[in-house]
Formats: sequence, structure tokens, C-alpha cells
Amino acid sequence: MGKWVPRKSTGKHIAKDGKAKGKYPPGVPFYKLPLKAFLRSWPDEDGCVLAQDQHRRSPLYSTTHLNVLPIRVFHFSEPCPPCVLAQRLLLVASRRKAQAVQRSEVFCGNPDRLAAACAQPRSRGHIKRLLLALTPEYQRLALERVPEDFRGYFEAELAKPWVCVGMNGERCTFALAARGGPAQVMGRSARCLFCRPEDLWPLCAEEAGKREVLGKLRRLSVAARARALEERLPPDAVEYFQAQLQGPAPKRAAGRGGRRPLPVLWRGALASRQTAAAPASAATKKKYREQVLADRARARRRMGQPSKRTPAGEAVENTTGLPPAKRRRLAEDFERWCLFDSWSMCENCGLLAPRDLTESTLNKPQPPTNPSGKCSRCKAARVQPVVTLADVPEVLRELSAEAAQALSPLEIDVRWQTTTVKKRIKHLQDVNMRTKARAAYDFLMASDDTPYATFVAEHAEFLEEHPGADELTRRRRLQFIERVGVECALWPGLFWDVKRTFTHERATDPRRVIRQERAATLEDVLNAGRPAGRAAFPAADSDEEVEGNDDSEEESQVADAEDAEANDATRHSMKRLFAALALGRLLGYAANFELLQFVYDLNLWSSIGSKKNLQLPTPMRLMLKGEAFSPHYWRGVHYALLDMVRQVGYPRVFFTIAPYEWSFPYHEWVRDEMQKMLKERLFLPAAETLHMVHVMVQAVKGLLLGQTGGHGRKAWKSNIFRVVDGQGQARRLHFFMRLEYQDGTRKAATQDYHGSGRVHVHVVIFVKPEDVEQLDLAETVSATLPEDADLRGYVEGSQYDRDKKSGWPVHEEPTCFDRDAGTWLLQHTEDDHAEGLRPYLVDLMEVLRCHQDFQMCDDDGLLRAYVTKYVSKFSDAASEEWLNDDADAMSIAATVLMRYRPLEPEMVLQLFGAKFRQWHLSTQSGGKRDVVAPYPDQEPKLREVELYEQAEWARGRISLLDYLRKTTDEGKICHWLRKKHVQSGSGATLEDFAANYVMQGEKVVAAETVSKFNDRYFGQWLMLHVPFETATDFYVPDHVAQRLPEAHKYFAMAILCEHPVAQAMWPAARS
Repeated sequence: MGKWVPRKSTGKHIAKDGKAKGKYPPGVPFYKLPLKAFLRSWPDEDGCVLAQDQHRRSPLYSTTHLNVLPIRVFHFSEPCPPCVLAQRLLLVASRRKAQAVQRSEVFCGNPDRLAAACAQPRSRGHIKRLLLALTPEYQRLALERVPEDFRGYFEAELAKPWVCVGMNGERCTFALAARGGPAQVMGRSARCLFCRPEDLWPLCAEEAGKREVLGKLRRLSVAARARALEERLPPDAVEYFQAQLQGPAPKRAAGRGGRRPLPVLWRGALASRQTAAAPASAATKKKYREQVLADRARARRRMGQPSKRTPAGEAVENTTGLPPAKRRRLAEDFERWCLFDSWSMCENCGLLAPRDLTESTLNKPQPPTNPSGKCSRCKAARVQPVVTLADVPEVLRELSAEAAQALSPLEIDVRWQTTTVKKRIKHLQDVNMRTKARAAYDFLMASDDTPYATFVAEHAEFLEEHPGADELTRRRRLQFIERVGVECALWPGLFWDVKRTFTHERATDPRRVIRQERAATLEDVLNAGRPAGRAAFPAADSDEEVEGNDDSEEESQVADAEDAEANDATRHSMKRLFAALALGRLLGYAANFELLQFVYDLNLWSSIGSKKNLQLPTPMRLMLKGEAFSPHYWRGVHYALLDMVRQVGYPRVFFTIAPYEWSFPYHEWVRDEMQKMLKERLFLPAAETLHMVHVMVQAVKGLLLGQTGGHGRKAWKSNIFRVVDGQGQARRLHFFMRLEYQDGTRKAATQDYHGSGRVHVHVVIFVKPEDVEQLDLAETVSATLPEDADLRGYVEGSQYDRDKKSGWPVHEEPTCFDRDAGTWLLQHTEDDHAEGLRPYLVDLMEVLRCHQDFQMCDDDGLLRAYVTKYVSKFSDAASEEWLNDDADAMSIAATVLMRYRPLEPEMVLQLFGAKFRQWHLSTQSGGKRDVVAPYPDQEPKLREVELYEQAEWARGRISLLDYLRKTTDEGKICHWLRKKHVQSGSGATLEDFAANYVMQGEKVVAAETVSKFNDRYFGQWLMLHVPFETATDFYVPDHVAQRLPEAHKYFAMAILCEHPVAQAMWPAARS
């Protein structure tokens, strides 16, 4: 007997010689143990390296409700990442939750023990199951440790199909899941039960067999169930199964008892979000109730629901009043996520934050609060203030809107009031409120934390010098909005401390302070004492948030840029301050329309002015390239989309979501703030816009494409557009998504939402031709009126086009896939086509209840029509006129503020741009790499060109464009490409692997070029697409150059270039 190792967490013991004590008595050979004990019995050795995150998402095992615990299963001589699925296999074998698991190793240690295990059928099956949990590259490494006598057996087992191959050349769609797709056969047979009529029909002749088949039918998708009844079951048994399936679908198992419902949990969490304003009067509450009922009635009328009378005096909630989702569990879970799980609160500071839609958050209700370690504010080096009701001075609480307005000596458009503050307080009608306003006035005048007294004194002085002044005389210059503490005079009830104002945040930014004090250099002051090479803050000289870059070695998500900036204690940001106040515990900041306008104007004013004051020779239209209202900003996004097309081909799916506020499922915190602030829908712009954008973006990235969650989280299995390869592994679908606003100025309205200012989503999805059939549109997409009454009302209320154009041909038959044409034919009747019924995703329609448009094509026609919309409302003509380089900073800023008129949703998203970016790409980092395309004789050379010419593995082998896709700013090979090299198990060096790797949309380069009608374009094309050793390789011989006009020298370089890439590009010109 070897040494017994105590298992502290379970009280069980495992012997070092492979025999178990406890449930399995000593003397039982390890190969006769179940998988859990089999793994536990293996000796534990130091230095074992785990294989994590490179596992295959095996369909053989269900990991629902199982803990993931730290174990060690594989030991390879070369470093490899740890495997999480192997941990789950161990837990699945136990079929119960385990509290702790001893670290075990199977493919390491004594090879004789592994050979003995392979000789026994039961333990050989355990080893096969563990091998199936690995990706192919790790399977190969594990098989090398298996004795040669058994290697052929395991290779044959691994070669068996995972999914059903279908019947008679038809694709299987009988997966036992609501999402549909091919059934999993787990290597036992090449076909599932519904594709084996020789086994299915005899089962239907027996009672026990009928119950088995009925259980499988209930688990099929709606389309697969209909197909099985029509094509696969015996004709004499169809009636029996149809009768059995008429009843309600089986309900999911009830959860544990004693768990409080989500609405109760959220009401408790939101109790700390309070307003300091005076309690509403009975008349105000009655008016709010009437507005809520009017909103609910409007939604019911629009969505085809019968009118519903609410008894007088009955409490009403600010919900849509529409029926809940009921068609599929997927829709039910998505609706629950929208209403309760799409946001979370920090348990420490109470700051609200969006929560991603992942497989876990979709399937399992989430707690309202998150630990402070996940809060971007609590983790920041410089913490933004989160104000609570307890922070509000007692005398400033419970002031009415009239009293708060009377306390301000200023009007919002920065002009003095016509009368003094004391007179305005005196004219208040409510005696009690008049007393409170006087106490608040005395407090503010005596406070040293606010410049309120200074503004009041200046106001009195102005009125004394200009009695009876008109509106023009009372107006202040625009520079007045940047005066420190002006918010304390405009909203004294919200800003009683100057340190919490946006003007103070702007004025105390170290960069601005140092410029004004004219210190030696900004870097010398801020980088004093810092390690070499570490900058104190980004080089951008603006209050505008930097959106992030995907060129770093970590290839981090662009959305994490805000967290990176928050960790910089030297950087001040008005945007982060506004986010902390708007999503904090004290209500009133996000509900104030005038405050939103002020913050937006101040931020834009500062951004334009700071860039102009740099006195650089660069034109202002290029200096403002990082602003979302600039046409150059969207031009860079356009170039990135074109590079994605170069890598993965033309997109095939075009999808649009346009929300309808009255029927949209608002989160509990949005409705709670509406209730407390007595705001009906459309009157809480920040909260409504952020929630709708978050839901739409997550619906596309997560529910449709399964690309949310990041590393270390459960992979998607229930996303709508799920495509798998021959081994059953999910295949990534690339996409591009853009948020737009309906301002109604670009074209005639074809939908009701046009011209409303609403934010909506456009998506293009790239699908390979061989994967189009797997989209399973028969189950997910519809282009006709549904039979369900509720869903039919939603479709009739949102899907009809005013121009009677649907975009799809007439097809009276049920939705099917045309294999000859390689396209889907949606059921679309003559009536549907005549009325212009736009196709829609059924699950999204049941939850979001808004306009959708689903289109498909197999060429670049729709792409050309789509990218023409990627021009900002801020046109090129306006860019030249407004951003006049000859004007001073103040004039430019004033011109833009006066003439650029975004609507509320656009302002909100620009202020929250770090968390809610207006475009998304399915690259590894979610971003793009920007570069201005070089030309051969450019002096000085771009840094990217110099790095390319110094890279021996790249120069002359791959193009500069391909090099930029595969490297970071420092010229190092990207982290994601290094991981792929390790996963491949290739014997080639990293450099050779990187040079030969074919890009598939992992990273895109937005290479900006001049017009094709400019001769320099041909030089830029050569530098980007043709490999070269040095840029001088493209020079033409001197005797030729002497005869060429200067205006055509780059065109000549392209025509005379001998490289095959150039010859293939310009064959006609060469001839």
C-alpha cells in the first residue's frame, strides 16, 4: 500500500498506488472505477501543465449547474494552456456537485499504468471521452503518449462522426434542441434516429417506443418537428403523435425554493437610488399616471392588441402592457435578460453598468449587484464621485422645480435673469416652498464650497448697471460656459460643491494647468520619477475620450479603453464624470435635458478649441478625425470594412433593428427612474438610449452570432445563427455593425421611425457559401404573417413598408433552402409581397416588438448600397465651411455649436462613447488599425514602412498590408497569432507560420488612400499590396523616368512593376 493522501474538503482518501478508499474499497483496480474515481486515482506529480481554453466544446457532456473545479488531467512535456473541459468531464461523471477534486494526471507518469488502463474496456472508454474533449492539436499530443498497440483504436474512435450525416443526401435538422441543426450522434452511429427509418418505424409500433419517439419530438425545433411528422414517421402513427403534441410544451424544472423573484431583488437594490427633489403633488402624480396609461394604450393599438381598461385608482407600472414572450424558451430567456439581467449595480458605489448577454446570463438569472472588483469606477486610480441623497445638504432637499429655478441667477442659454434671486424667491406661490428656498439661498451664499455667491453678486451688479435690459444685453459670451462653477449657478440644487462640476473637472486637468502655467514641458512634469518608456497619459490633447487601439500586444477589447483611461490618475474627463453622476445613486442628473445639452456643448467646445490651439499645420478637418460627427471618422470605418471584405469576401446577410420606445422592454432600473422622476417614455433620454443601444448590440453580437462573453466564459450553443464544421465545432461568423440616427434629413421616410432621432442598428454578416444552409432560416426568420395572434399584431404594427417593397420574391411554399441556387427561399405570399412585408427574426420580434429588416444576397450589390450610408450627417461641405483653418479656435467652436444640431440619442452616445461605441467589428480586438497609405518616394518614411523593411520574415514575402494585419505598433507579431501558432502544433517557426498564415478577419487595417483619379493612388496601391524589400524596388529606370511626366510617375511604376501581384492587377494597361 502506498501513502494515503487525505482529501480535506471531502473526507475521502486516494491511494498513491491507484486504489481508492471510502466509497470504492481498497483492492478495486483503477481501471474498474467510474470516470471520477478513475481520474482521482492517478498519481499527482509536480510541474504538471494544464490545457485551458483550448478545449473542444464537446456536445457529449452537459455541464449545466456543475461547478468548474481546478484539476489536472493532461501533462505534456511542452508548455500548453490548461483545459477547463476536462474539469467538467470529471464533474459530469459524478452527476452531482462536487466540493473539491484532487488534482490528477492521466497521460503522464508511468507509461505502464497507461498501457494497463488502455487494455481494459471500461477505462479505455474513459480515456476516449477525455480525448474527445480536446481540440485536434491537443488530441495529437495526447495520442503520442498512448501505446502504439491502442493508438489505432483511439484514432478510429476519434474519426467517427459527431453529427448526423443525414439521409439520402439531405441534411439532418433533428438536433434535440430548440435552435435546430444536425443531431449529435456521439460516434455511435453515422445517423440519428430520425434519419434511420429502419430503426424508427419499428419503435413507432410499440407503446414504449412511441413514448421514446414522443420525448424526442418534443425536444425538436418547430420546423424539425413538422418535418419529422411529414417525412420521417410512419403514416399510420402521425395522427397519434400530432394529438400528443397538441398539449402545452413541457415546462422547465422549477428552481430551488426560497429564491426571491428578480423584481423584488431589483426593488431592494434600487431603493438607494433616490431624488432630492420635493415629493410630487397629487395632481402631478395623476398626470403621470395618465401619461403611463396613454403610453400603454398606444403600444397596444400599434401592436394589434385589444384595448384594456384600467380601473380608477389601480396602481399602474410603466411597462408596455403587452403579453410576455411564450413561443420558445430562447425568447423567454432573452426577455428576462432585457428586463432584469442586462444591467448590474456595484455593491460598493451603486454605479449602474451594462452586463453582456452571454450563454450564462441568458440561461440563468443574475443577481442585481456585482462585486466592486468588476466596477470600472471602483478599480480606477482616480475615482469619480458618486453622489447619494445623504450627501445633499439638508436645506437643499425637497425643493420644487420652481424653487430650484428661482435660486438660479442665470438662464440656461447663458444670460442673466431679469430679476434678482431674492425677488424670484419672494414671488413663489407656495409659502412653505418660499421658506425652504430662502434657507437654501442663505446656505449657498455662506458656503465656501461653491462660487454661487460670486455669480449672485455679479448678477446684482449687472442689473444695477443695466435696468430693464433686453435679451441681447443680458446674454453672455459663449466663453461663459467654461467658467469654473457655472453649474453651481445654473443648477444649485444639483451642484453645491464646485469640485463636482464639469467646468472644474476641465479646468483642473493637469495638461491644461501645465499649458496655462507654461511649464518646461508636459512630459518633464508628469513623467518625473516614472520608469523610462511609460507615459503619464495619451498624447491626445483633448478632453475627448480615446477609443482604444487594437494594435497592442494584448489585443484587448476596444470597449475596455475606458477602464485603461480610468487607471490614469493624471487624466480628467468630463465624460466619465457625467457617466458617474447620470448612473449613480442620486437621481436628477440624467433626467435634466438642459444639463445634457450643457455637458455636450462644453465637451465639444473644449475638444475643438484644444485641437485648434495646438497651432499645428494639420487642417482642422483632420484634427477632428477622432470625433464621431466628422466625415473622416466614418471614412476610416469604411476603409476597415473594405479590408474585412478583402479577407472574408462579400457579406450575405443585411439586418436592421429600429426600436419603438412604447413597446421596447425597458430594464427595471429605467422604469424605476421613470417612476421616481415621474417621466414618461421619451422623456428620459440618457437611460432610454443607453438601454436600447445595449440591448440591440448585445442581441446582434450574442443572441444572433454568439460572440460575447470573452475568454474563460461558457461558449454559446443557443445563438440563432450557429454554424458548425464537420467536427461539430462552432465556426465564427464575421460581422460589421453600425449605430445610426434617424434625423429625417437625408431621404423621404419609408418607416414611421424615420425622422424621429431614434438610434437604430445596421448589421452586415459574412457567411461562407457552404455555410448558408446551416443558418436554418426556416426556424428563425419569417417573411409572412404568423398564425399566433399576438405575434401577428407585432408584425402588422411594425413590418409594412410605406413604399410596398419587401425585398423578397414571392414564394408560396414553406421556407426551404434551394441547393441548386445556394439560397434560402422564405415563405412570402402574394399578399405579403403586395403589402411590402419586411422579413424579421421571430424571436427578436416577440421580445423587442419593433421594426426589423432581413435581407440576403450573393454578390456585392447590397454592399454597395449599404456602404453609401456610412457618411456622417456632418457632410464634407459642412466640414470645409465650418472648420475654417483661418478662423481662431473660439470662432470654429462657436460655429459648430450653433450649426451642428444632433438629437438627444446622438448626444448621449457621444458622451458615453467609451462604453457604447457607434460601430463594432468582429476582429480579435473589436477594433481596427488606422494608417495613411505610404507611397514609394515618401520622405520621411512612415514608421510602419521602416519596421516592415527591418522584418526579415516579412519583407519581400508578404505585402505591407498583410504585415500590418499581423503585427502590433511595435512591429511584434500579434498575440492572437502567437496563440494560433501554439495551437497548430506546427513545426515551423513563429515567423514562418505568421508569414504563411491566411488572414480570416482577425484584424483589419483601415488604410486611407487618395482618390483613384490621383496619380499617387497607384503608388499607395503598390506599397500596400505588392511585397518589396525596400521602397526603391518600385522606382522605374532613370532613362524611363526622364521621359515620364511628373503627373504620371506612380502610374508608370504600377504598370512597369514585374511582380505577379501587380501584373495580375493591371493586365489591360500593360497590353
